[in-house]
Amino acid sequence: MLISKIDLSSRRIQGIIGISILISATCLAWHPVIGIPFLNDDFQILGWHNPQSFLDCFKNFFNNDVTVYYWRPIQNIFHALTKYLFGMNPVAYRIENLIIYIISVLLVRKLIFSFSKNELTASMTALIFALLPAHELAVGWIASRGDVLAALFLLIAVLFYNYGISGRKKLYYYLSLLSFILAALSKESATLGILLPFVLIKFDSNSVKSLKNATRAFLIATSILFFLFLLRYLFFEWDLFNSPNIKNVNPSTYLFNYFAIIPVSILSAEQIEYLLILSYKSTFMLIVLCTLALCFTAFLFYVYRELQKEEKLIAQFGLVWFLLFNIPASLMLMRWYTFISSVGLVIFFGVIFSYLFKIEKFPIAKPALIMLLFYFAVINNSQMLKWQSVGKTVNSALQSFKQFDLFKYKKIVLWGVPDKIERINAMKIGVQQAVEFSIGGRKLEVESPLRIETSANCKINIEQKANGEFLLTSENARFLPIGEKTKAFITNENLSYGNNDYHLNITTTVINNIPRTQAEIILFTKDTTILNLYFDGKKFVKM
Repeated sequence: MLISKIDLSSRRIQGIIGISILISATCLAWHPVIGIPFLNDDFQILGWHNPQSFLDCFKNFFNNDVTVYYWRPIQNIFHALTKYLFGMNPVAYRIENLIIYIISVLLVRKLIFSFSKNELTASMTALIFALLPAHELAVGWIASRGDVLAALFLLIAVLFYNYGISGRKKLYYYLSLLSFILAALSKESATLGILLPFVLIKFDSNSVKSLKNATRAFLIATSILFFLFLLRYLFFEWDLFNSPNIKNVNPSTYLFNYFAIIPVSILSAEQIEYLLILSYKSTFMLIVLCTLALCFTAFLFYVYRELQKEEKLIAQFGLVWFLLFNIPASLMLMRWYTFISSVGLVIFFGVIFSYLFKIEKFPIAKPALIMLLFYFAVINNSQMLKWQSVGKTVNSALQSFKQFDLFKYKKIVLWGVPDKIERINAMKIGVQQAVEFSIGGRKLEVESPLRIETSANCKINIEQKANGEFLLTSENARFLPIGEKTKAFITNENLSYGNNDYHLNITTTVINNIPRTQAEIILFTKDTTILNLYFDGKKFVKM
């Protein structure tokens, strides 16, 4: 009895140490997120919520998402509650993002420990998950909260369901069902979680009973979701299948996305773009990278064959999770879509790497993984600092509107809006809402026909060629018309765009690896109630 108490006490101490390390590592890696001002579509998303009372925060259960096509009441209730309690304070939203992310990290640890009863496997998996560079958006972007909440509730659902099949109270099955419904109402892609009970059958010694429980859980969850979605479709005009993400699916693109999501689920955008540039510039480097990827994959499955039976079951669960939630994530290759599926990929990696830690066969594995995780932490910290810098640039630019008497104008036309700065979305979406927020909420028509992808120290020069004709030029940047797709790396191009009000000729040339871009703007209208401004790299200036 004394030995068992000592073992229990030792396990608790190990658990406390493991949790402390996870929280500390996550905070150290991502803490600059707290200092990020609002940027990109933060103004659009948060401006859509206007709760006047506590109960108003829950009205989002009966409304479409701000994007019209989706119904995500749980994340929208979170946004509304935060705005009701703290107003438009970016610090509150950033702290909330970090807390939700830390909870999801701890849930990964808890789930793996419930499977393996091994502190090393559980903590290793959670640490990899916590420091994954691909989670940049999950931590830094307010709009990505739906994905994090969906993953969080799915983890809780699986945890409770695992408690249920372990012979505990039936209450855990009901708690699992509730958690799953909350996940589905956070992000539609979480609905595929209805299949997870079938994946968990192998963890139950009584497979016949487990199959019955899984079938019952599937039917009940499906019935509830069908009722909720039918109610939403009939009475609130929810139209998911007309959303661009589903309507414009191309089978060949979808197949490519399904496999491309693997690196997107691991690396940051900056790392992926760097690899793309290497591959584009050198066929030899492309061959080297492909060879390394194949060797690494072969090594993973070589180690997988060495695992014990229980470890293989956990690794299989992770792979099936990844393959399952990869289905909706592959509709469009958006980085934030991969957060839920990345849970499964990390579980597979976590089991493999914790096994390598326990054996002496590969002595280089321990220092290599420690160095890799340290590198990930540094990259994440650096990236959040970049987000801070970009956010400050955006807010500084927005402050420049206060110098103009905007009551004299019916419309503002913005030229050279910073679409991306250092590959980070700056004012890509929600420009009108951002301008309205900066001028105190007054409604004003805003148009931004010319965008720019640029570096942090961008400077845009202007030259007036004639009455109504202007030439904007910049280096280490790329002008693009609104709606034009972003590029991983800049190449020579000529673009032309226009309407009854203006015409644009955009030329970008790369000389000695330095891109130079220029936009010739021809204004056809002489309306004095339209204010034309251009972004000079720091602020908006009158043309």
